Amino acid sequence: MNNKIFTLFFILLISVYSSIAQQKEASSAKALEATDKLLQNLKIDESTPEDVIKILGKPVSDNFDDFAVGGKNGIFETSITPLFLTISNEKIFRKLVYGKIGETDDITFRFYEGKLFQIIFDYDLGRKAKKFPAIDLGQKYGIDFVILQGVTKDSKITDFEGQKENSLPKVYGVLYTVLSVQKDVIYFVRIDNNNSKGFWKNIAGRATKEMFPGFLGEMHLISRRLEKK
Repeated sequence: MNNKIFTLFFILLISVYSSIAQQKEASSAKALEATDKLLQNLKIDESTPEDVIKILGKPVSDNFDDFAVGGKNGIFETSITPLFLTISNEKIFRKLVYGKIGETDDITFRFYEGKLFQIIFDYDLGRKAKKFPAIDLGQKYGIDFVILQGVTKDSKITDFEGQKENSLPKVYGVLYTVLSVQKDVIYFVRIDNNNSKGFWKNIAGRATKEMFPGFLGEMHLISRRLEKK
């Protein structure tokens, strides 16, 4: 009798765990629904401004400016702009900006010589159902990320190819950046770890066992066409 009760309890426990896992997976998938749709239809170095406008309609703004990734407006702790050719400092990039779409606060597209060079997804962290756990990002895109501590004048994009963050406990800031360099695209991602638990661990310098705590705050996809060699 006891064995039967134990077996039934074990089956029930597995069912509950499976249900929670499925709900979490469905929630995570829904959290980046608009992002996924755009990435399915747009390609770095291939898509044009007309392709974007056809999908999203008229942008909030349409102008030309320079290129920057992190640091320029004090939003990021680190910047990788120095790893690109100085031509990226010229106002030759057509920029389309769209307001709230799905899980985002806004989306920015930059084009170089008529082709998509950069996409910036700025996520709305005020909507709990739309928040995407940073720890799931690598699995979602099938790539590895490494924490970006900073770059030097001698750094190159190629220095980060194939890098993967180790699983040792570490101190995470309330705002930190991770990077993944792929063959044709660079993923530059800001992680928002600004909660009471993350804040006090950062202040106390206490290491966290969990990999990449926090939620996706901002994600850049960038072409490698103008990287320094």
